[in-house]
Amino acid sequence: MWLSITIILLLLFTLFNYLVHDGDYFEPSFIFSFVFFISALFCVLEQKTYAIEFHFETFFILAICLTSFSLSSLLFKTYNQNYHTRKSSIRQLEEIIIPKSYLIILIIIQLLTIYFFSKHILTFSVMYDGKHRSLIQSVDLYDKIFKFHNHVYKKINAPLSPIYRIGDPLSRAGGFLMLYVAVNNYLVKKKIDLLNIVPVLGVCVIIFLRGSRSPLFRVFTMAAFLFYFLGIRYKVISKGSLTILKRVIAVLLLFGCSMILLLPLMGRKSSSESGGVLTYLFIYIGAPLLNLDMFLSGDNVKFMSSVSNNAFGNFTFMGLYSMLNEWFGFENYNPDIAVTFTNSSNGLKTGNVYTHFYKLTYDFGLLGGALVNLIVVLYYTLSYHNLLYSYNKNKRIDFRLFLYSYLFNDLVMSMFSTRFFETVLTTSFLKVMIVAWMFNYLFIEREISIKNFTLSIRKKNKLTDLMIDMINAKK
Repeated sequence: MWLSITIILLLLFTLFNYLVHDGDYFEPSFIFSFVFFISALFCVLEQKTYAIEFHFETFFILAICLTSFSLSSLLFKTYNQNYHTRKSSIRQLEEIIIPKSYLIILIIIQLLTIYFFSKHILTFSVMYDGKHRSLIQSVDLYDKIFKFHNHVYKKINAPLSPIYRIGDPLSRAGGFLMLYVAVNNYLVKKKIDLLNIVPVLGVCVIIFLRGSRSPLFRVFTMAAFLFYFLGIRYKVISKGSLTILKRVIAVLLLFGCSMILLLPLMGRKSSSESGGVLTYLFIYIGAPLLNLDMFLSGDNVKFMSSVSNNAFGNFTFMGLYSMLNEWFGFENYNPDIAVTFTNSSNGLKTGNVYTHFYKLTYDFGLLGGALVNLIVVLYYTLSYHNLLYSYNKNKRIDFRLFLYSYLFNDLVMSMFSTRFFETVLTTSFLKVMIVAWMFNYLFIEREISIKNFTLSIRKKNKLTDLMIDMINAKK
């Protein structure tokens, strides 16, 4: 009964948010309700196979969070429409030109990063059990040990070159910035500059070497969001365009097929070995919601308190505690349970992911988790509608948009795990954003505005490459 009620609830919120926001299918409240609707739909399709029965607790947490997302989006949409009226005539989208010398340097850094990380993985593989493996086999081993037995990885302590440590954030920051540039320039010229794409492919190779496919999805979601949002901002495409939606769906299907084809290369089971395509898709799309339901229907879940007695939010904010421990020697509290693999009520395997709400409800209870979720709600809804109605037309790259498009993946993946907190509360994320900000203002914008002053980096003449002038900004 509760499964039927839940999917009806999700369908109603999906339709409501689609209509209220004029068919804007990238609006955050629509995305949030839609991805959970798709997850619930897979649960319906596999209901008999996995003996799926939902409970009130799952309906409750979804109803509260769907309501908060929808009301917040509606509020910020109304506010921005009243106080930040969009200009009917705005400047045209312009090509962002990056000197080839900069791109070549970035590509060289990426190649060095790839080489030294590959060397690290191969060395780790040998140090693990003395066996020599191929690079693909070593990637698979590295992925499993790093994810599920991180203490073993740390204990082995395979040497990692300083060149990689420096090159990794530079490579990823530069690659994601070039993704923004590539999408922007495609909308302007209607063709792809291959040299701009090479750094993006470099990021994909670095992600591949780490053994996880989900970060590759970030590249896709970021590109899709930037294409749509820059298009509607500069009126290159219309909001809610069905033609663009069809293209996004087609590319998504192509991406999904590519990920399935990559499984053997990454040491994973193919869809045929996992019981068929539908079962394979269910494990990744529907099973997380089923796993959440089985957890919430248990005896340990509280209404406003944590399952454990550890530090405040130690499961949700694990990344924060890890950073505090890394930077200041702060004691790193680990949750007293791991994200373990689980089975359905009839004994079938359903994976080890539990949607966005698992850690929240584990740490703060049903209502407490919904309240902490407001952090996520406010970021996405406030940012999206502010970006839509307010922006600096003089900036080549809107860094707020760059940040949002990067984190857009975590909204889409909310039906999978607590991606938002897992992303932003890491030193890796901070490094990438800081380096990307520096790259943007030093090599693209070439000026940094600080209150009443602007630090401008411009070519002075043919004899001087760069000159830094401190000038007064217009008050």
